[in-house]
Formats: sequence, C-alpha cells, structure tokens
Amino acid sequence: MSASTQYLNQLTWLRGFAAFIVIISHTIRGTEVAYTADEETPVYLLASAFDTGGFGVILFFALSGATLYVSSRGQTPSTFKFYVKRFFRIWPAFVVAMLAYMAFSIIFRQFYVEPQGHWVERQFLTDFTAADVVAYLTMTFNYVGQYGLFNNAFWSLPVEFQFYLLFPLIVYLLKRLGIAGPILVGSALIAFNFFFDIPDQSSAFFRLAYSFCGGVILGHIYLTTTKRYSGYIALILLPLSYTIMTLITRGIVPMPKLPFIDQIYNWSVFFALVCIGVCMFTRMSLPKKIQGWLEYYGTISYSTYLYHNLVIGAVVLLLIHLDINDGLLRYLIMLISTLLITHLLAVISYKVVERPSMLLGRKLAQ
Repeated sequence: MSASTQYLNQLTWLRGFAAFIVIISHTIRGTEVAYTADEETPVYLLASAFDTGGFGVILFFALSGATLYVSSRGQTPSTFKFYVKRFFRIWPAFVVAMLAYMAFSIIFRQFYVEPQGHWVERQFLTDFTAADVVAYLTMTFNYVGQYGLFNNAFWSLPVEFQFYLLFPLIVYLLKRLGIAGPILVGSALIAFNFFFDIPDQSSAFFRLAYSFCGGVILGHIYLTTTKRYSGYIALILLPLSYTIMTLITRGIVPMPKLPFIDQIYNWSVFFALVCIGVCMFTRMSLPKKIQGWLEYYGTISYSTYLYHNLVIGAVVLLLIHLDINDGLLRYLIMLISTLLITHLLAVISYKVVERPSMLLGRKLAQ
C-alpha cells in the first residue's frame, strides 16, 4: 500500500465521521420540536455530543482540498480533465437526489399536519419556480433563486463545487509562491466578503474558502515531508480536538475572543484542519474490521449526505400518523431509522449512480 493510498484510507473514514455528525445534528433538529399538541420533545443526553453538523460540513470542505491535492500527487491538473471528473463526481448523484426530494415533497404535502415553520417542513413545503430548478441544476442557487429548497443540506454543494473551480489556480499559485499561494487565495476571498458585505446565503464560498485552501496546504506538506508521528498522538489529539469543538459549539465553553477568529465557523475550520493533520501525520491504525467499515461508510458518505434529510422527513410523517408522542421513543425511532435507511439508500445510490458516473467522468476526461 503506497503512502498516498494509506493517507486516503485514513481520511476516507474521517469523511464518514463528518457525515455521521451531520446526520445526528439533523435528527435532533427533526425531533426537538412538537408537530402536534401531544408530542413531547426529547432530552438528547449523549446525542448532544455529536450535534456539530456545521463542523461536519466544514470538515468535508477541508478534506476535499487535502484529498484532491494528494490524489493529484501535487501536479497541476489539466483544467479540462479535472472539471469533467469533478462534474461527474458531484452533479449526476445530486440531480437524482433532487428529483427524489421533489417527488417526496408531494407525499409530504399530502400527509403533513398544519405547517408551523419548523426546520424539517420548510424544505418540502416551500413553493418553487422553474427558475429555482434551473438555479439548483446549475449549482448557482447560493447566488440566485430560493435558498433551502428540496433539501436544506444541499446548501454546501454549490459551495464545494465552486471550490473545485478554484483548485487549478490554487495549485498553480502553490507551485509559484509556495504555501503563500493558497493563503493568498483564502485571504483575498475573506477580504472580498468583508468589504462588499455579501448576503448570508452567498457568503459561505467567500468565508470558508480558506478551509479548502488549508486542506490543500496540508496535502502539500504531506507530500513534501516524510516525518510521521506515533499513532498514540492521534488517540489523544483527535478526541481532545473534537471534545473542545463540541463544548464551544454547545456553548458550554465560551468561544475564545481572538482577533479575526470571533466566529464559530473559524474555530470549526481550525479544529477540522487539526483533525485532518493528525490523521495524515500520525501512523494511526484502528482494528481492521472497524477501520474497514468506517472506510466504506466514508466512501458512500456523499450519498449519505444527499438522502438523510429525505428519510428524516419520512420518519416525521410516520411519528405523526402513528401518534408516537413519547420524547425518548420519538428520538430513538428517528435516529435508528435514519441511520439504517439512509445507509441503505446511500449504498444503492453509490452503486447505481455515483460509481458509474465517476467511471464515465474518468473515461470522458481521457
């Protein structure tokens, strides 16, 4: 197994963990409100420790930068080939999922109770136009069209796709200027957002591009150095970093007030890069069966991300119409059902849509 292959395996299961905490956060959002007068809201206990969905998404962004750079072996990619492969990696599975959400919204509207404006219902009940559909299909809906349609987790997809558009430039500047190149790109976009006051739904690309750039820098350092550290360091730093991030996210530990790092997403980027760096630069290993399962979960994590909100919406309907009101029971049904059914849908999506699309993209790129 080559060093880069080992690296990709370790970051694949970290991607799976990112998908897992996003699902946990959204199952909590789906049950922390009462849809009928008789429903109880649960006490989440241990689940609250994984209610860090924003961190999970930022971890996705940083992982993309690192994995793209290492998989390219530090070479400036052919722009045409790179864009073709990225398009077929992201877009076909997204379109199929979007069609599934549009179909499910008809069912949701039919069987849902009186709308109250809750997090789950907005994505299925908001009316949309043909222009909105075009905005989603062209991955521009963070700039035009309505935000939060179909699946409110879709918000991160155009942002990541726009990071891909930057990647050849970032690699070019990295070769010309060293790590100052990616730092320059990330800083310029942050400054642009600051001086031009970009609307919230459009600002994520500008505010968070440095997470992607940071991942590229880690990938560069990984390929240009041979120093690796004991896996025991990872056993300490990974849980510690995530624990601190959770405590800050939940407001248990006050967010440190440092210049330019006074927003939660900045701390999320910092700890995401720490977690990725730990995985890359330590000789960490897990029990073989556990690591194998986590790597597979990470492999299908994109489809997991695409479909979990559809399952949450379906379980909400189930809880309402079966008149299940006990708070703890509601959450256990939501959590177990969402994890299992989403996994099944993700396996199907990966085999039927994702993998064939990736293979087609590679073929066309050649």
